[in-house]
Amino acid sequence: MTRHALGIAVLAVSLCSSGGPIAGQPPVPSDPSGIVIVEVRAEKPDGASAVGLGREDFEVTSDGEACPIESFSAEHRPATVVALFDVSASCPLQPKLLKAAVEKHLIPSLRSGDRARFGTIGGRELVLNPQFSGGRKELLAAARILNLPDAFVIGSGGTPSSRASVFTSSGFKTSGRLPAVRLGPSPVWDGVFAAIAALQPEPGCRAIILLTDGRSTGNVYGLDEVIDRAMRAGVSINVISEGAETLIPLNQTTAARVRPDVLLQAMADATGGAHVSALDALAAARDREPVDVVGALMTRLVVQLHESCVLGFSAPQLDGKWHRLEVRARVPGVIVRARKGYLAGPTGSSG
Repeated sequence: MTRHALGIAVLAVSLCSSGGPIAGQPPVPSDPSGIVIVEVRAEKPDGASAVGLGREDFEVTSDGEACPIESFSAEHRPATVVALFDVSASCPLQPKLLKAAVEKHLIPSLRSGDRARFGTIGGRELVLNPQFSGGRKELLAAARILNLPDAFVIGSGGTPSSRASVFTSSGFKTSGRLPAVRLGPSPVWDGVFAAIAALQPEPGCRAIILLTDGRSTGNVYGLDEVIDRAMRAGVSINVISEGAETLIPLNQTTAARVRPDVLLQAMADATGGAHVSALDALAAARDREPVDVVGALMTRLVVQLHESCVLGFSAPQLDGKWHRLEVRARVPGVIVRARKGYLAGPTGSSG
């Protein structure tokens, strides 16, 4: 891992443990009553949602201090989702497979009242649907944003430096020429930052579903700024990772070990999102069609959004500062996902 990437990883992990502010954005004030609203997802060890839990099944701490839960609701709220697809040449999952998974699985998993926008990242700036869509017909039209050629022309040869692995409907292929349209920067963090801005004014449960290998380049915004903005906006970032550990030779005797998943995991954890590995899922289900495996991961994330709950707790102090937040379940074995920090300000709306 490069020194720069390592620094970002340390910063992201530090955020998860401290909940401190890390971007120079103006403070978002909190409710004068001191009530902070938090989106919460509870899961069993196998990843299935832990449903049927109530207020008494959770506990909240701010900087390690217990806080009373003042409100709780497990009622269904419409989900508003931005699904971002990294279609750069380094990603094993390419547009044709992704579009089929969206049409067959992601769109059917959305309920009445849910809305979504789709976007692509890779080789150019973020391309995002101009507005949120609801209903099967509108969503299928929106999915046309994935009408792109795969970055690899299977069987076309190419020089060794232009060869890489791509996952097709029949499995991994390793020969192919990379067209120039899919080379260049992959501004993943910028894409997520823009998606948060699109979601911030929307009501209900708001989330990003990001499919990427984590090789983010050519960004204006850093990972720290993305995490900070997501926590301020109350938007969870859910990652379907295509990343694999890579060794980059530095000289004849040493190599750098690059683990993009470290950054993706930190981003998901800090914002209350989930992180799953597409490559692990594909390897464990070789008897299933790849489209169905990837589609099932998308569906799982949407179902978790539908089964989330919302709680409000009393902030111990209204000092306009960031505080570390932890939400735990009193039920043994249940894992809770919630953002790791909040801003406690004296006026305005909840942070």
